[in-house]
This record gives sequence, C-alpha cells and structure tokens, in this order.
Amino acid sequence: MSKRYLFFPLLFMLISLKLFAAPQLSVSNETINFETIRFGEVRTMSIFIQNTGDQPLELKAIRTSCICLSAKTDTRSIPAGETHTLTVTFNAALKEPGLHTLRIFIRTNQPEPELTVISAIAFVTPPENAVATPE
Repeated sequence: MSKRYLFFPLLFMLISLKLFAAPQLSVSNETINFETIRFGEVRTMSIFIQNTGDQPLELKAIRTSCICLSAKTDTRSIPAGETHTLTVTFNAALKEPGLHTLRIFIRTNQPEPELTVISAIAFVTPPENAVATPE
C-alpha cells in the first residue's frame, strides 16, 4: 500500500478533529437558592463555571433579569478544562416581600447553546419593624 493512501485518511481525520473542536460551558448549579432572606439584606453565593470543551470559552456577556441580582467572574476567557467562580449577589432591599424567581444569562462563544440561563430563587420576608396593616 502506498504512503499516499495512508496520508489522505490521516489528513482528513486531523482536519475533522479541528473542525469539531469547540468550547463548552458547564455550571455546577442550574439553580441558585438564596432561601429566605429578610427585606433589606444582601446575600452572596458562588457557583462554579467550567469549560468542558477543548477550545477557549469566551464569556461575551453576563446579564441578569433584575437590578437586584448581580453576577460576576474574575475572567472573560476560560481555557479548556479550567474552572472559575461565578459570584452571585442578591439585594433584597430592591424587591418586595414574597417569592422571586430571577435569571442570569451567560452569552458565550460555544456553538450550542450560545446562551446559558441560570435561575436564582429567593423568598423575601418583611423587615423586622414592619407593621401589619389592617384589612
């Protein structure tokens, strides 16, 4: 068998591997539960975000559904195989008492899905000095 016949299948395999290489975002929790928090308090929690792909993961944007929720990380690029912390802060002074479901949106350069959504849940209780109003 000629070396040329071995070269072309090998070249095709190498090109195919490069074409299918991609970053992939994985999160340690798809839901962050702030549990019960008193009105006016601020609580911070962290989750891990990891690039389980084989190319660098670019964090193009991190947004939240409410001004009461912030999400931050110390990097905008995660090399393949690395893990970083996403710090999420909920400010209960900016929400009325009750149950709240909020969202964190992470836009990346991964092929599918380009947008990852993480939920955050908090039950805000009235402030200690709240006076019940008669009905």
